[in-house]
Amino acid sequence: MKLTDKQVEEFEKESQAYMDYAKEKIKKIANEAIDDIYINIVPNAYGDALTNFRNSMMEEIVKTKPSKFDYQGSRLRELIWKSHKDELVNLLNEDLLKENERLKKLLEDYQNPEDDYMRRFV
Repeated sequence: MKLTDKQVEEFEKESQAYMDYAKEKIKKIANEAIDDIYINIVPNAYGDALTNFRNSMMEEIVKTKPSKFDYQGSRLRELIWKSHKDELVNLLNEDLLKENERLKKLLEDYQNPEDDYMRRFV
């Protein structure tokens, strides 16, 4: 059975309508997926990568068993200490000074209950 020109034309229009419908659906789904990636994944990827790297390094520094990097934690700590001793000592001193100031302020606030800070707790 041979199709008439009109039937072929109708079939082409109907097929094109289905293709256009599918194209729009696929475009909508793709746009939603791309939006989801840009909104929910990309902003966190950099921070997550840094956090994962930091956590991996801390695991290597803290552990004392041989690791996948063929270092023991104590050896890695020793290398870091030798390479950055002055910087680490300065940072530790700064941390201690900041903590000391924080504790002094807390003690002052505790000893002076009329201070605005303590009124929030009364």
